[in-house]
Amino acid sequence: MREEPGPRSGYNSQSAKDVTVQDRSLGGAVILLIIYFILDYGRPVNPLGMPLIISVVLFIWWATLTDKIWEPQVYCFHGLLAVIAVMGPFAVNNFSVWVGFQSMTAWLACIAVPLMHFADSLRKIRVLVNTLIVLHCYLSGYAMLHSGFGPGGHVGDENDVALSLNVTIPLAFCAFLGARTMRGKVSYLLACVVMIAGVVATNSRGGFLGLVAVFLYCFIFSPRKKLGLVLGAALFLGGLLFIPESYWEEMGTISRDAESEDVGTGAHRKHLWATAINMFLSYPLFGVGIDNFQWNAGDYMPDDLREKEGRSYAGTSAHSVYFTILAETGLAGVLVVGAIVYFSVRSIRKTLRLARKIESEKNTEEARADVLEIRARVYGFGGGMIGFAVSGVFLTAFEYPHLWYLAAFIVAIMKVTERLRITDGAMPMGVVERRSKVFRAVPT
Repeated sequence: MREEPGPRSGYNSQSAKDVTVQDRSLGGAVILLIIYFILDYGRPVNPLGMPLIISVVLFIWWATLTDKIWEPQVYCFHGLLAVIAVMGPFAVNNFSVWVGFQSMTAWLACIAVPLMHFADSLRKIRVLVNTLIVLHCYLSGYAMLHSGFGPGGHVGDENDVALSLNVTIPLAFCAFLGARTMRGKVSYLLACVVMIAGVVATNSRGGFLGLVAVFLYCFIFSPRKKLGLVLGAALFLGGLLFIPESYWEEMGTISRDAESEDVGTGAHRKHLWATAINMFLSYPLFGVGIDNFQWNAGDYMPDDLREKEGRSYAGTSAHSVYFTILAETGLAGVLVVGAIVYFSVRSIRKTLRLARKIESEKNTEEARADVLEIRARVYGFGGGMIGFAVSGVFLTAFEYPHLWYLAAFIVAIMKVTERLRITDGAMPMGVVERRSKVFRAVPT
């Protein structure tokens, strides 16, 4: 059990009991988040309006909290919604902006922000992450049985499935390195194998590049590098032995398509990206509006390209998260999304610094186990961002929830780490006061 801080720490013993009870219980909000994840990634045919109901309930629940987390990421989330709303009255297709705004509001304001507040213990973060890992194992199995396709929505086609798996593989890989039991290690390792098989089943070349980037990240930044290298080598050799030759042949066409200027999907994407740049130059501040690339592509494709191909790009997406953000939200959107990434990386570094301080100030077996798990989770979230960043180069993934969920988890684990350092008696600066599920230090 965790050692009780001494009287000199200024820590209230009744608050310690409240913290312990809170850590044992998941709470209704976390259960609602689990159900939402199941609906969001499982994509049942008829969800009976439950995603909307859960979103509204979580938002209202968060709104009633007296002490809220106001990290920069929260401001950026609301800022991004404001940027999206600006172009609503001026977009070519206002209804598409409205639909996109609704989706982003649900993910940012109704799920991601409440997650930061309600995932207020290592156990809760562990349960939520494990839920996502199990769901992606299901997604892998679904893809293997449906020619690489997913159940729909933001995990619909092969590239969508590959991107989502590449975001989640680092969560399982790093969780394996930080697991406290052998059963946990075996479970996370099997999850990695299943999800890698799912990426292979998609036959997605962008997914393959994302997978390579994820593996490189895991090996370089692993919290336990020797074990990570051994596991990586085993997975690599297993891939060479069991992945079919046809998959490697398909991946071998990546460089050929990248070099081609006239034929192939690589050339087509380059033309779409040139179209996106033309949109940005015409609407540099706020873009053409979310979900409006397809409604403007025909008007902004280069004239020589229209004559050369003899067709319009109207109805086509940008096939890149970066050029989608550039064209649909302009410079304002680029700056806000860039700020979300920047502050998330800064939060990761802060969490790692706090973990090192806990390790040096509280040299107990449980503290070391907590620190190892914190590092594993944090590195996993960072790896998920790498998977999204690389796989998203070739996919219109701006309106997908992965990046927003990762940013929310990063804030949540940073706050949990701050609280662990206080409750371990390492910071005799005040007492921990519990108010509406958010803990803060109150000077005595």
